Amino acid sequence: MNFKHSLTALAAAISVTAGTASAYSELDANADKFDKTVHSYLQETGEAATVQVINGKALLQGDILVGTEEDVKTFGIEPLVVRKANVSDTPDTYEQDGAFIARSSWGGKTTWPNGIVPYEFAAEYPKHLREKMKTGMKWIEEVANIKFIERTTEKNYIHIFEDGGAYSLLGMTGGRQPLSYTDGYALGTTAHELMHALGFMHEQTRNDRDDYVTIHWNNISDDWKGQYRKLGSYSLKHGSYGYDYHSIMHYGGGRSMSTKDPKFQRVIGQREKLSEGDIKALQSAYGKPEAKVTNTAPSLSLSSSSTSLVAGSNYGLRVRVSDGETQASQLTVTAQSNNQAVLANYDISVKPGRDSNERLVMLQTRQQTSGGKASVSVQVVDGHGYSTKHNFVLSVSPKKVTVTPKPTKPTTTTNVNATRTSSYKSFITESNKNLCLDIKGGSAKASASVVVQPCKTQYSQQWATFSDGTIRPRQTTSLCLDINSKNQNLTQLNKCNGQNSQKWNVNGKFIKNASSNYSVLDVFYSHPYGQGAHVGIWPKHGYNNQQWNLGQEPVQKVSSVADVYKHCGFGGYKVSLKPGRYTLKQLQAKGMKNDDISSLKVSAGYEVVLYQHDQFNGWRKTLNSDTSCFVEYGINDHISSIEVRKK
Repeated sequence: MNFKHSLTALAAAISVTAGTASAYSELDANADKFDKTVHSYLQETGEAATVQVINGKALLQGDILVGTEEDVKTFGIEPLVVRKANVSDTPDTYEQDGAFIARSSWGGKTTWPNGIVPYEFAAEYPKHLREKMKTGMKWIEEVANIKFIERTTEKNYIHIFEDGGAYSLLGMTGGRQPLSYTDGYALGTTAHELMHALGFMHEQTRNDRDDYVTIHWNNISDDWKGQYRKLGSYSLKHGSYGYDYHSIMHYGGGRSMSTKDPKFQRVIGQREKLSEGDIKALQSAYGKPEAKVTNTAPSLSLSSSSTSLVAGSNYGLRVRVSDGETQASQLTVTAQSNNQAVLANYDISVKPGRDSNERLVMLQTRQQTSGGKASVSVQVVDGHGYSTKHNFVLSVSPKKVTVTPKPTKPTTTTNVNATRTSSYKSFITESNKNLCLDIKGGSAKASASVVVQPCKTQYSQQWATFSDGTIRPRQTTSLCLDINSKNQNLTQLNKCNGQNSQKWNVNGKFIKNASSNYSVLDVFYSHPYGQGAHVGIWPKHGYNNQQWNLGQEPVQKVSSVADVYKHCGFGGYKVSLKPGRYTLKQLQAKGMKNDDISSLKVSAGYEVVLYQHDQFNGWRKTLNSDTSCFVEYGINDHISSIEVRKK
């Protein structure tokens, strides 16, 4: 069986629907994703070797895809070589003479013709991961003559999807080749995996690496020792820029590797940027980037050129934008009115559209009694300052006014007898399911602003509906969720008074305010991942920043469900933990010394996630049963944050 054909078949078989800056390693980051270890051998030497398996795919050195599990067991692991390609190459010619060793940042060859790399995202690949991958592409495009293009009909291309870990094939293998990247990995891992796809190996596999780093074989299990094999003398024959501790292709140290010069121990494994050596290698293989000059303005189109409204109503104008040099998400769209009496500029807002190329320009007219026309100038500006402008004409007719007799006494009173009609729950915004409706400052008092903050189990984020249509916080039932009409219709807490501005109708995922026939509870921000954003009412347009999920009533008292111990075998000091997330500072406050823990007990129905770094970064390991010693996982004394949660 031709193993190159096996790789091509593997890529075709994968369905389209399928950290921190230092001391980082994709091998460690993938550790808890591996299903098993498989024994194989290297075809070029016959030397025994092991690979790790994720979903039937065999990975060498933790993140280099070398075939299916069955292929590597049957046929072994092919030499890590690729042939420099030209436009006429086809996958069937890759095993002819003239191969070059694919190397890491000291300079290598690539098999992507002319530096053009077509790619596609799986249909279900999330938007935020697409943006991260495009960031990694941009890092590379800015320093070398490489261009990542969205695939149309190209036969050779990278298929980017989520497969439970981060990995890539080495160089261009022909046909569709998989590259996996998902949540939980450093941003720089995108560039790292793309470098593999371009034909680059890990820096610590250099033949001269023993002059610069020490591999601590006693700390590496037999099944993992093959992952630290170095290449032969051929790895240096095409020129060297010197051993590069700073390379984005170098793995971090930890217990498995240390630098001869101690000052570089915290340098290796960085994923913040391409190093000077990485840049020199890319330029050696592809050439320096071509000068990018733009003299073209971005494109702009409006869904309509004009409309007519009755005073007091609103209109959503859809705008499409694009540019040849600036990403659509980075284009700036603004809108201004030439008639403030008909449409004031502060009543114009620009919100995200259905994709990165769309914006929604919301026009909200006031309850004025005189009509007129306003010309709205919509403009898009690219990253080089070039702009395009189109005008939209808004015609407003006066609203008919009905005069009613002035009441002789107030008609609104506080309903002190209102009863609660729901349990206290969190109101979670659909635009970011980690953000909940919260009282700014955490204390319920009159005039306190209402915002969205990271969801926690606290009373300031618990709300209930009452029989009079009000929504009240758990901290006090004398205050109601209200609208401040003098401050852009933002929400705040006020003493319950029975006014329509305090009455709400929860209809599915939308929460409608009784003071308006068309306005609903809205998160006021343009980017879907912010926190601390204001909440108010806005004309209903149906996007997810107007949709809410009502969470369950939290259990306020939970006993400890996990214990971590200093020594193996559940010895030494013990730190008991309830469900939740604990930073290193919080763990130390509970009695943990530095990051020194070695064993764990966990209650049935719960699991514990151990993180390498503080703030839940770096590699992670999930355990759902008592574990007498972390040494078997290679993570002893390197745990800086912990999450305890239900399975």
